[in-house]
Amino acid sequence: MDSLPSHIQSKLQEMFAQFDLKEQYANLSNLYKTNKANPRLTEQMGIAYARGRMPATFSVIKNVLQKFYEKGLHFDSVLDIGAGPGTLKLALSEEVQYSAIEQSESMLKIFQTLHGNKNNVAKTSLQKFIKQQNYDAVFASYVINEIENKESCIKKIFELSSKYIFIIEPGTPVGFQNILLAKKIAPKYNAKVIMPCSVTENCPINSGDWCHFSVRLPRIFEHQLIKSGKLSYEDEKFCFVIFAKDSADEFVNSTVVKKPIKKKGHVIFDVCKQGKIERIVVPTKKLEKEISWGDTLEIKQ
Repeated sequence: MDSLPSHIQSKLQEMFAQFDLKEQYANLSNLYKTNKANPRLTEQMGIAYARGRMPATFSVIKNVLQKFYEKGLHFDSVLDIGAGPGTLKLALSEEVQYSAIEQSESMLKIFQTLHGNKNNVAKTSLQKFIKQQNYDAVFASYVINEIENKESCIKKIFELSSKYIFIIEPGTPVGFQNILLAKKIAPKYNAKVIMPCSVTENCPINSGDWCHFSVRLPRIFEHQLIKSGKLSYEDEKFCFVIFAKDSADEFVNSTVVKKPIKKKGHVIFDVCKQGKIERIVVPTKKLEKEISWGDTLEIKQ
């Protein structure tokens, strides 16, 4: 389970020590429920977001990056769209050249407190942003659902990237619809899906269900308090897709799209492979390691 760095947790504790974090988190949740597009956050709401949501989004981003790196892929520069408190920056190695867009003054203040400065963050909206350099990768994590004109937003994301596009959304039917919209737009920019599947068009999961995954993360005391949680951990559901532009790379992914069903002597997997969903029964002895939801299914020959 991935946790926020200890020095970031300490800074967050200092920031919310002066007010009722649980009340502000409740206000924040109500704001998102009633006005999802471009919600205006107070500084206290921004801090509540960082404390309540940052641990989960950090774990998700680390999980997605790990899958990317395991394919032997990398990028040297990245543009973070809707940077918020700078969660992506924490998940990257220091060697990656980081740039960002963030238009919320509250989030910019938090970003500066957590990271020391905000010199590499442009205070503007996505649509008004003017590209200053080439970016190997562009990240849009938990941002598309907050923008009214989603199609225009996604097109701009593809335009800004030189090669890789990472889109992460909540693990909900609405979040998955945003992923499908991005897949629909991708061919116009000569981009194809490389993860979690290899299907850019004609997704086999397109009605009555949604493709999503899950990561488990620890909850510290304050995290439990603001969410009224009783468990020492939580499971964060998310959707994601990674595109590559003008790429010759081919990955035949056999991705486990449901929680595996463990039986005596065998395990049942629902797998997305070459544009089809298959149910595969695998004897336990043929598994080289434990396969979890979201992993690639590897079977001993």
